[in-house]
Amino acid sequence: MEIEQIWNTTEPLTFDYTTHRAPAFRFPAHSHNAYELIFYIRGDVTYLIEDRKYELREDDLVITRPAEHHYLRVNSDADYERYDLLIAPDHPLTRLLQAIPREVEVINCRNNGVIAENFKRLAEYSKRFPKDIFHELLSALLTEILYNVQTLKKDLYIAPQKVSPLIQKALTYINAHLFTIQNISEVSDELFIAQNYFFRLFKETLKISPKKYINNKRLLFAQQLIAGGEKPTAVYLKCGFSNYVSFYKRYVEFFGHNPSAERVYQN
Repeated sequence: MEIEQIWNTTEPLTFDYTTHRAPAFRFPAHSHNAYELIFYIRGDVTYLIEDRKYELREDDLVITRPAEHHYLRVNSDADYERYDLLIAPDHPLTRLLQAIPREVEVINCRNNGVIAENFKRLAEYSKRFPKDIFHELLSALLTEILYNVQTLKKDLYIAPQKVSPLIQKALTYINAHLFTIQNISEVSDELFIAQNYFFRLFKETLKISPKKYINNKRLLFAQQLIAGGEKPTAVYLKCGFSNYVSFYKRYVEFFGHNPSAERVYQN
């Protein structure tokens, strides 16, 4: 069974190298307010971002932006290997990510050896150096990686496959009315389909229920506002929650800390 998992770290920049032999599991669907970079080495996997999916290939760089629902599906027992980076939205390096066109989510980097080599160096340096020194190297090498990404030709941009047209329409409607939707039936009525069918299709495609998807989006937006300096008691109504008690409870369940404990961005 797939479960949800979120990025819940106080570190503004994190790096992880993972390899699995014959993985017999699925990575959980999740969402967070960090940028996520995956440099894919090998495996047989499908990566989904909202209503778009990609069959990943060797040397693909995947860019997932804040608040986007995403998950990785393992298709077979082929060995799996990847590098993963999480970058807080207030980190200086986000300016380089923002320079990449928003519609670009997967880029094949096979023609740029610097990118692959720098990821390998990061994996090596994470073992060789203490944390403070490694983070200096991490920031420097990631800067070099992102500048190299900007030089890649557009024909290396990978176009997504689309999921069900109904799910595409549902996500368009949900995100346009995120803070006013009162009931899931509003969405199924908009699509002219039965609510039970819509629920099954949505959960089968995105590995999350429609209600949970909406609540998570609202919570992530609330986190951005609070991190930007707004008071939690002034945020919950803006984000579609009817009362503060319900908002507080869901916030703690999702992020693992209460709204007042949120780190405020240093602008």
